[in-house]
Amino acid sequence: MLSACSTTLSSKRDHYLPNPAHVKTTQNKKMTHLENKHKVILPDIKLFTNNAIHQILETPVSSKQNTFIDPPADFHSPLTLWEQIQQDLQLQRYYQHPQVDHYYQYYLKNKRHIQQSSERAEPILHLIYQQLHKKQLPAELLLLPIIESSYSPLAHSPNGAAGIWQFMPATGKNYGLIQNYWYDARYNIDLASRAAFNYLTYLYQHFNHNWLLALAAYNAGEGRVRKAIKNNQRQHKATDFWHLSLPTETRQYVPKLLALSKLLQQHGNYFYPIPNNPYLSMVKTKHWILIDTLIRKLNLSKAAFLYLNPGIKTGIIPKNISLLLPHNKAKQFRIQQSELLLAHNGYWRQYTVKKGDTLGQIARYHHSKVSWIKASNQLASSHIRIGQKLLIPNTLPKNNTLLKSQKRQKKAQGLPQHYREYIVQNGDTLWHIARKHQVNVEALKRWNKLSDKRYLQPGQKLLIY
Repeated sequence: MLSACSTTLSSKRDHYLPNPAHVKTTQNKKMTHLENKHKVILPDIKLFTNNAIHQILETPVSSKQNTFIDPPADFHSPLTLWEQIQQDLQLQRYYQHPQVDHYYQYYLKNKRHIQQSSERAEPILHLIYQQLHKKQLPAELLLLPIIESSYSPLAHSPNGAAGIWQFMPATGKNYGLIQNYWYDARYNIDLASRAAFNYLTYLYQHFNHNWLLALAAYNAGEGRVRKAIKNNQRQHKATDFWHLSLPTETRQYVPKLLALSKLLQQHGNYFYPIPNNPYLSMVKTKHWILIDTLIRKLNLSKAAFLYLNPGIKTGIIPKNISLLLPHNKAKQFRIQQSELLLAHNGYWRQYTVKKGDTLGQIARYHHSKVSWIKASNQLASSHIRIGQKLLIPNTLPKNNTLLKSQKRQKKAQGLPQHYREYIVQNGDTLWHIARKHQVNVEALKRWNKLSDKRYLQPGQKLLIY
C-alpha cells in the first residue's frame, strides 16, 4: 500500500529547513521516539488534493448527527478551524528567542509549504482538534504533524516511523497501537492522535510541567533529555531546554514548532482556511471485509479510503478494528455491514510461491478459490513470482478435522506440507525431473509411489514437495 509512496520530503517540496538533512543522529535508539524525521516519505500530493479529499469533504456532519467524538461547546463558531486554533495558543511566552526567530523568518519565505501541509490536514484536523480540546492541551501541538509528516496520514520513514505523528514501532506498542500482519494502528488518525496526546501529556508531567522539555523528549526520547539535564546539573549549569546538550535535530525541533505557532498567530493567512466542521465518523468492523467490496458498496474511491485508513496492510480489512469514513459513508456502512461479509469463513494462511506453482494449484491445495486469492492480494492477473508471499483465504479452519487428518497422514509418510504438481513431458526421466526441481530421485519415487519397474507416461501428474 505504501510502496508506491516513493517521493522523499526534500525532493517533493522545498527543503524543510536549513541543514537537518545532513544531521547525524546519536545512538540510544531504544530511548528515541523518532530518528531522522527529515527522511519522511510522502505519497504524491496530487493524488489526495483532488477527488480523494473532495469526496471525503462532500458531506459535513451536522451538530445533531452522531460524531465519533462530541464536538466542543463552541462548535458553531464562525471562525475557520485554524482561526480557532490561533485563539487557543498557549506557548507565546517562548517566542522571544533567536532560534525561534531564525525559523520564523524561514517559514515566512516558504508560504507554499505551510499552505500545502495545512491544506492536507483539511479532512482530519477537526477530528484531532476535538481530542486535543477534550484534554485541554496547548493548541500548538496541532502543528507538530506539519514538522513530523507534513500532515500526510500515509507518511513513513525508512527508519520505521509511521503516520502523521511518526511513531516508531516500540513507542507505538507502548501506547497501544497494534502492529501485525494485517494492520498498523500507527497510521490510524484517531488512535495515533490519542496515543500522541497521551505520550505528550506523560512527558509534560514527567518533566515538571515544562512543555519545551516534553517536546524535546517527544523527539529525542525521555532518556536522552534526562541525561542532558543530569549532565548540566553536575556542571552547575542551567537545565532549561535552551542550555541542554541535545542532538542537532532536537535543538531545531522545538524552535521550529514555536516558529510555526508564532507564524499562525501573526500570519494566519499562511494557513489554508479549513471550515470548523467535522467530516469523519468512526465505525468498527464486525467481519473480515475486502477493501474492493467495501468501496464498491459505499461508492467511495480507493484513494479516499486509504487516505483515511492507511493502516490496513492487505486487500482485506480485519474484523474488530476502527475505520474512519466520511460521515455519510459511515452511516451507510453501519446499515450495510452485514452485506460486506467475506464469502469464506475468514481463515487465513500465508504461502510463499515456489517454482512451478500456479494460482490454481495453490487454491486447490488450500481449499480456496483463485478469485479469493487474487482479491485478497490485490492481484490484477494470475501472474505470480517465485518467493512472492500470498495471503490465502480458505473455507476450512486451522483446527478442522480434515486438515488435521491430512497433516497426520503426511507426517506419517514423512511428507512436507506444501507441494506442486508436475506434468510429465515426452522424454522425461525421474533423474531429469528430480534435477530440474532440486529434489532427490528416491524422494520423488516415494512421494508418488513409483517403482523402478514402472515407466513414466507423458501427461502423468507427479507431486513434488
